[in-house]
Amino acid sequence: MIDLAAEHKLPKVSHELPLTPMIDVVFLLIIFFVSIQFKRLAGELEAHLPKTPGVVNRILPEDELIDNHIWVKVAPPEAWQPKVVVDPKTGREKLAGRPQAVIITVNSQPISDFDGLQYELISKKFQLEADGKKPLVILELDPRLTFQNVVSAINAAKKAKFAHISFTPPAGVPQE
Repeated sequence: MIDLAAEHKLPKVSHELPLTPMIDVVFLLIIFFVSIQFKRLAGELEAHLPKTPGVVNRILPEDELIDNHIWVKVAPPEAWQPKVVVDPKTGREKLAGRPQAVIITVNSQPISDFDGLQYELISKKFQLEADGKKPLVILELDPRLTFQNVVSAINAAKKAKFAHISFTPPAGVPQE
């Protein structure tokens, strides 16, 4: 027979976890994520386009376009002037207003938008690869472009899966 009284005589082992250290860690994580300012960190990213001519700038896009080069020019309209305001929270200058309009050309042919740029780059890449050439994209980005438009141009080339992307300053930019 089973002795039920024998079960009650065994010492009970506690299976509880100490919660105090876990609660301390949770509070430290909460304090960390509440106090960090993600928007401020993202706004401090600075990027500058090249202003001095490079080796690629010696190639004239309209006249002496090398066989495997795809020349992409992105610039705001000539009349575009940025509207700069001061952010009251950070005290830094930022652009305000509508998104910046851009003029995009691929090998001197106008393109409507960045999606059209991606499609045109894929098409040109396919043509060059069919001819046995390694395509190179040269991005001529105006220094007046907003960072968003610079990133959009680079993303269009990356989404078109180009292995070689080069940058050159615009022809009309004064040399420093």
